[in-house]
Amino acid sequence: MTQTTRTGPKEDLRQRRTRSLLVKALLELLEEQSFQSISVVDICNRAMVHRTTFYTHFEDKQALLNYTIQSLLQKFQFYAPDTGELSSHDFFLSVAHRALVFLDLHRKLLRPAFAGDDGVEFHAMELHAMEDILADGLCQRLQEPSFRAESPDLDPQITAHFYAGAMVGLIHWWLEQDAPIPEETIIHHLDRFLPGLPAGTEKRG
Repeated sequence: MTQTTRTGPKEDLRQRRTRSLLVKALLELLEEQSFQSISVVDICNRAMVHRTTFYTHFEDKQALLNYTIQSLLQKFQFYAPDTGELSSHDFFLSVAHRALVFLDLHRKLLRPAFAGDDGVEFHAMELHAMEDILADGLCQRLQEPSFRAESPDLDPQITAHFYAGAMVGLIHWWLEQDAPIPEETIIHHLDRFLPGLPAGTEKRG
């Protein structure tokens, strides 16, 4: 499997700064042109980083793209401070809404990766990582006593991964659309699709 970067897990301050400059340059260029038309030279010129330095950190521009996406996903938090009293149904809707808003904000970065535009191959590990982050958050929530009491015969991991897989599949399709459907419309449909969410089918007053 191709490594995302050429350096080891430990980074000094200079390495982190260089990668930050390259990520920032890529994000800026994606606002102006397609990923296919962006070259490593373009990225280096915008970041004011030498090409040799670029290749010390990344094998190619796709590796930089994957690194940037991974960094963004790691920063995303699925838990909001005000979800403590939500039913499992409403909690899932809250998570889905925050995920859609987050992904729409970074659509120009994520769309070529998810949709396969411009010949970009988005590694399966990144897609699975996104599903795992969502599933882990849902699973933790579904393991709480109040939720387990609603459907004690259902495994939280199976339930969480089922809905996380469906959500990632929906996001994949959503990002492919040239005229994206508004997040509110997606959430409205999820609200209709999810009344039977096993761990919480009734909203709490």
